[in-house]
Amino acid sequence: MHAYQSAATEGTVIEVRLLQGGPPLTDREYEIFWATVFVILEGEAAAAEGVDGIVIDCTTDPGYVELMESLSIPVAGALRSGIDKAIDLIGNTAKFGMIALDANWKRMIARQIHLLGKANSLSSIEVSGTHVYQPDHLKGLSSIESDDIFAHLLDAGRSARNQGCEAIVLGSTTIIAEVEPLQEALGVPVIAPGIAALREIEAAIKKGYHTDRVSFPEPIYRYGRVMQKWLSGGVRSQ
Repeated sequence: MHAYQSAATEGTVIEVRLLQGGPPLTDREYEIFWATVFVILEGEAAAAEGVDGIVIDCTTDPGYVELMESLSIPVAGALRSGIDKAIDLIGNTAKFGMIALDANWKRMIARQIHLLGKANSLSSIEVSGTHVYQPDHLKGLSSIESDDIFAHLLDAGRSARNQGCEAIVLGSTTIIAEVEPLQEALGVPVIAPGIAALREIEAAIKKGYHTDRVSFPEPIYRYGRVMQKWLSGGVRSQ
């Protein structure tokens, strides 16, 4: 939360909401699917409580389309925002690169970029081989220590730059403190996707943005309300 609040413009209040369920780790599409259910529920709950905009703090953008359909307030996905920021900086004819935490995240991010129609603007996705947040399944299994994180990010960044990119989007919202030193060392813009999403939300709120109902029509049946009751024990079947 501190990193987002520190990056926010004056007057923006950040509320970090933890999911009430789902898998403890999201390193596969299967896990992302189940987490998405709770992203939708939490987003709907936050909107009902009066927030002005929502940032999805994950670089597979789980629940983005669903929340855009469900809500009238602006929603930003970290991956979409990071890529849009990169293209805005370097232009449509230049290439951006990405740094993924590991091979699984590379695969999932590549799939999302393809679905977004941005594959032609991508030079490469490089793997750093280290997780900033050190998930449980890597503890004791990896020789990479936390002190080595920047060095591995820098190596991946150099590989991305060698592939011809003119900007680098980080493949995890957990990488924030390393942005400025990476940018200085690599000589190209380095974008923290979560911060890019925050900037997008701030701008959308300032402009009074509301969901485009042609692109994101409202759901016919708002099942999230039923699911919330089911999870609290109030509904057994529907």
